[in-house]
Amino acid sequence: YSDYKYNKYGYLKEWVTYAQGKLYKKLVYNYDSKGNESEVYLYYNKDKFDEKITQKYDIKNRLIEMEIFSNQKEYIEKKEYLYDQENHLVSIILKNDNIIVSKNVFKYDINNNVTEEQTYRDSTLIDTKTYIYSYDSHNNWTKKFLLQDLDKEVLIEERKIIYYELNFNY
Repeated sequence: YSDYKYNKYGYLKEWVTYAQGKLYKKLVYNYDSKGNESEVYLYYNKDKFDEKITQKYDIKNRLIEMEIFSNQKEYIEKKEYLYDQENHLVSIILKNDNIIVSKNVFKYDINNNVTEEQTYRDSTLIDTKTYIYSYDSHNNWTKKFLLQDLDKEVLIEERKIIYYELNFNY
């Protein structure tokens, strides 16, 4: 089971998970002045944290960097997030010791949904995921498919949207 604690602004402050009656994992969250998650401490024992995650945001409150450190303040990894002019996340770059380990690149359709995700390791394309959507009359997707083997669509997510008509005639 899990316990959740929130700060006075309603943001998650602590998430503790127990297994067989003992502490399994604890996450402690800190936020910046704009309400963005800025630090997360991960504990596997009660006394000291095992990992610290720091997150940085740009002027538009978009996540631009995430760094993970050990409890000895040793750098583990860094992720950089890049966006286009339409605020689409276009790539995530994973680095260890300032060396690029992997890069994920995203493409979008005219409805701002991810249609393709390519994963590179050592500048070599190792995986491509293609997504296809079914839309309702309001241009909201209702079914999301993952294209496998270039010809087989697998339904991975389906959602039902209920629209309400607003009536302001009192």
